[in-house]
Amino acid sequence: QKMGTTRAEPWKQFFILVTIAAAEAEGTESIPQAGGEPFQKTNGARVPQTANKPFKQEGKNSPQRRDCNGYQRPPTAAIGSVTKGSANCLDAMVLAEPTVQVAGEVVVVLGQSLNPDGTAPGTLLRRAELAVELHSQQPGSWRQVVVSGGDVAQIGKTEAAVMADLLRSRGVPESHIILENQSQNTLQNAWYVLPLLPADCERILLVTSDFHMPRSSYFFEAIMRKMDAHLQLETHPAAGGCPTAEESATFGVSKVNRMVLQQRLYQELLYMEKKVGIFLKHHIPGVVIPALPHARLEEALQQLHTMLREHSSTH
Repeated sequence: QKMGTTRAEPWKQFFILVTIAAAEAEGTESIPQAGGEPFQKTNGARVPQTANKPFKQEGKNSPQRRDCNGYQRPPTAAIGSVTKGSANCLDAMVLAEPTVQVAGEVVVVLGQSLNPDGTAPGTLLRRAELAVELHSQQPGSWRQVVVSGGDVAQIGKTEAAVMADLLRSRGVPESHIILENQSQNTLQNAWYVLPLLPADCERILLVTSDFHMPRSSYFFEAIMRKMDAHLQLETHPAAGGCPTAEESATFGVSKVNRMVLQQRLYQELLYMEKKVGIFLKHHIPGVVIPALPHARLEEALQQLHTMLREHSSTH
């Protein structure tokens, strides 16, 4: 207090400025927020190797992390805005809250063959819902999302385009979505996604169905090794989406999307036990992907056996 005048506290000054902006703005006025510094690799620092540690299921959607070299990057702030026509000053302040991109982390959600009419099956809906949650997991922050999947069903529409529509319908901005629409199988998902990742990406948050995650994470690790990509892989399995026995008889649904969970798990076991070597040699034309150590394959098989036991005990 000086000369009989009380200086407004900083937060009150901000409140006044935001209120004025909300009342006077002709349209939408952007308020720049402070940016971050370029990321720096941590000298000599490494994340402990955990590639051969046993899978630990802590919950239906509990993340499982993979390792690589450690990086540090301060958060990068984006642009906040005040929009004309706010109902009150509180609305204006909420709109003015900066939206900060989570630096170095990208959500990658894998596709699933579409139904003949171009609609998304239940498994794909669950994957998209989890991707939306991870996109804005913390208030005021967001992650880039890569949607991956070509026109596997040959219906004139890609899985990536359908997922992008689902994300936009749930509030994910167009600018936060990256489309990968070439891949025709899980190995190609990884092969085509990695070159699309932002240069500062350090960690992939991989989203796919729980039954599909053991094979998907194995293939992503194999591709990362092939490309010498120093990334962390954090898995987020989406539970549910498979039809019940009664629903599996529904017409207008593709064969794979009529399979109940137990059938999908047995199919994945067959793939990993008998066909993973064939996939690695032939699923990317002209490219052979070296297999991971046998212990890593055993880990994937163990994950599938565990899910089968849990499913059998509850049905």
